[in-house]
Amino acid sequence: MFIAISWGCNMENSLIIENVSFKFSKEKSFFFKDVSLRFSMSALHYIVGDNGSGKSTLLRLILNQLSPGELLEGTIHRKGLIHLVAQNYNQMVAPSFSFEKNISFAKFGKYPRLSPLSNMQMMPHFVEKFNIALNRPVDSFSGGQKQIVAILMALQKPIDILLLDEPTAALDKDNTSLLLNFLNDLVQEMNVTVIMICHQQSHIKRCGKSSCVYLNVDKDNELRSVKQYELCDS
Repeated sequence: MFIAISWGCNMENSLIIENVSFKFSKEKSFFFKDVSLRFSMSALHYIVGDNGSGKSTLLRLILNQLSPGELLEGTIHRKGLIHLVAQNYNQMVAPSFSFEKNISFAKFGKYPRLSPLSNMQMMPHFVEKFNIALNRPVDSFSGGQKQIVAILMALQKPIDILLLDEPTAALDKDNTSLLLNFLNDLVQEMNVTVIMICHQQSHIKRCGKSSCVYLNVDKDNELRSVKQYELCDS
């Protein structure tokens, strides 16, 4: 079994998955079989499914993060740079420091290069619209604002595809709405492709050439079915 990784693809797509099959070991049965997906550029895409349906595993395959012994075949075409923001935003932000300090921290370590965002071309819009205080400690922010800060920190390096692992999981209704509005602005204004795991159907909204990927488990053979639908205007 093999997987071909390509960093160039159709200009209208940030990510193309073609006939990808996956199993956790040679002795195991297939977890995914002949999966093909296309993710349009500058759009907000959703991955939806019950617990255990394979949402996080699919993100891991997109990132090409295989564990020893795992087997994968098929082709994944990626356009540009890809980054995952974990569900626990506290892994990225320094809560006792201000928003400005956190953004300055993002220049170092694993954020060695700065995107145009750090040159303040887009930052004032996001700061003002989502009521982010520049000099207040981040631990005084709402959960939605903390998620926004974590994403803005990730964007301090060049990113074309942003993966989000259940960013609304710990948020109430108001903070969920805040974050989704931010993501819609981000996609439209910064030419970023966002792929996010999402549990609630009510959170799914069209933004650009958006799509929703549904994962289900076949109870007879434990094989995961994966279907993608384009989102239409509501």
